[in-house]
Amino acid sequence: MQAVANAFVVSLQAVAGIRAANSMLLPIVIKGEHFLALLDTESTHNFVAGETMRRLGLVPASGEHLRITVANRDRMPCEGIARDVPVHIYDEDFAITCVGLNLGGFNFIISFDFIRTLGPILLDCEALTLSFWRNGRRVVW
Repeated sequence: MQAVANAFVVSLQAVAGIRAANSMLLPIVIKGEHFLALLDTESTHNFVAGETMRRLGLVPASGEHLRITVANRDRMPCEGIARDVPVHIYDEDFAITCVGLNLGGFNFIISFDFIRTLGPILLDCEALTLSFWRNGRRVVW
């Protein structure tokens, strides 16, 4: 079980709710509600605030016994894992897995785990854009 718990890592910026000038925020829609999600390449999984998870009626499957490691090595309790969460980002629809966590300023964290599913990407850190190909067309966020 320890090996599984170590697999969930969230950045300190995400937990503390720090919005640096170069933070990339994505507008997302889940069940008709609009949020800004932090795109965080330091977090290993997608995270959702526990309160937001409950408000949206996302049914978590187990996970309450798991602990999430923050980048500074602190450990936080997991509030469950919601699978196949329908997420709309700009004009694109996805079904993602989110780990419930007490977040300090963001409702959602979109992680490297999700970004790598997009295939080859171009991340422009100066312009704060991310582009990739999907269904034969170029998508730019």
